[in-house]
Amino acid sequence: MRKIILDCRFLNPCNAGLARYTSELLYHFNSLAPKDWQFFLLVFEKDREYLRGLDRERFKQVFVKEKWYSFGEQLSLAKTIYGLKPDLVHFFNDNHPIALQLPFVLTIHDLTRLFYSSGLKSLLKRPFLKVVLKSGLSHARKIIAISETTKSEILGNFTVAPEKITVIYNGLSLWGSKGTLLEKAKTEVGKLSGGVPYLLYVGQLRPHKNLLRLIEAFAIFRRAFPDKTPLKLLLVGKKSPFLQKILRLAERLGVENEVVAIGFVDDVTLLALYSQAAAFILPSLNEGFGLPPLEALAMGVPVAASDLPVFREILGRGAYYFDPFSAQAIALAIKKITTSKSLREEILRYGRRQLQKYDWQNTAAKTLDVYREAL
Repeated sequence: MRKIILDCRFLNPCNAGLARYTSELLYHFNSLAPKDWQFFLLVFEKDREYLRGLDRERFKQVFVKEKWYSFGEQLSLAKTIYGLKPDLVHFFNDNHPIALQLPFVLTIHDLTRLFYSSGLKSLLKRPFLKVVLKSGLSHARKIIAISETTKSEILGNFTVAPEKITVIYNGLSLWGSKGTLLEKAKTEVGKLSGGVPYLLYVGQLRPHKNLLRLIEAFAIFRRAFPDKTPLKLLLVGKKSPFLQKILRLAERLGVENEVVAIGFVDDVTLLALYSQAAAFILPSLNEGFGLPPLEALAMGVPVAASDLPVFREILGRGAYYFDPFSAQAIALAIKKITTSKSLREEILRYGRRQLQKYDWQNTAAKTLDVYREAL
C-alpha cells in the first residue's frame, strides 16, 4: 500500500483559493484515488470539521500545530512527516521543510510574494520565502503550476528543468441552489447594497490586488456619472490591515458611502453576492490563476479584468480588459461593463465557452497522474 501525505493546513475556508484547492482535491481523491493508496492529512485540529465525507480507512487525519512559513514547519513538522514514513508528500503550496529528504510534489500558485509585500513584516520575510521557494523548486520530484503563466514565471526567475513542471488548471465549483438559505442570503445582500446595483470584487485585500487604484477609478466614475448611474462597490475578502488604507482613500475621495467592505463570507452568501452583482471586477497586478472571475461568469455576471497574460490565458475572450496601472482606464472599464448591453452579452457568450475548460475532477485526476510519475 502506498502512503501519501497531503499538507492540508490551508483547508479552512478563510484561506480562499488555497482552501478551495485543498478541499476540492480531497473530495475528488476520495472517489478517484487507487484503493491501495492511503492518505495522511496534515491538518489543524480546529479545521477537522471540513474533512467530512472522506473514507476514514484511507484518509487519516494527523493533527499538527505548525503554521506555514514558521520555524516549527522547518523542525517539528518535518519530524512528524518522517515519523509517518511516506512514499510521497504533496505540499499544496510552496511552503515546506527545506531539509526534507523525501520524495515530494510542490504546487506553485503564483510568485506574488516575491514581487509584492503587504507591509514591513512581509517585506522582511521575503528573503526567507525566496530561500524556501528556491529549495522547493530544486528538490521537489515534481512541480505543479496552476497556469502556463505561473510556469513561465518560475522558469524566468529560477533554474528549473521545464519537464519537471506540469501545468494543471484549477477547476470551477458550480454551486447548486441552496433553497431557503440562498433566498435569506440574497435578502442580506440587498441590505448591504441598499438595493443599489453594485460592482463586485472578491479576493484578498492586499497591495498586489491594486484596490487603491480601483477606489481611485471608482471615484472618477462616480464624479463623471453622479446621478445617472447609481452604483456601489462591494469588496469581499478576509479583512486585513491593508483595508484601513482602502477605506481612508475612499473617504478622502468622497466615496466612503458607496464602498462597502464585507469581509469573509460563506459559500451561500458568496453565491448570493455573485447572483445579484451588476458586474465583477479584478484589477490585480499579479495572479497565478483567478477563480473569482470564473465563478462570476458561471453565475452570468460579466467580468472586467486587468490586461495580464494570466487572465488572457484563463478567461480568454470572457472579459473586458483594462490597463491596471491607469485609474482612468479602470473607470472606463466600469462604465462599459455596467452600461453596454452588447459588451456584457459578448463577454458572457465567450465566457460560457471558456468555463468548459475547468473541472475539479479533471484537476484531481491529473494530480493523481503526477503522483504516479513521482512515486
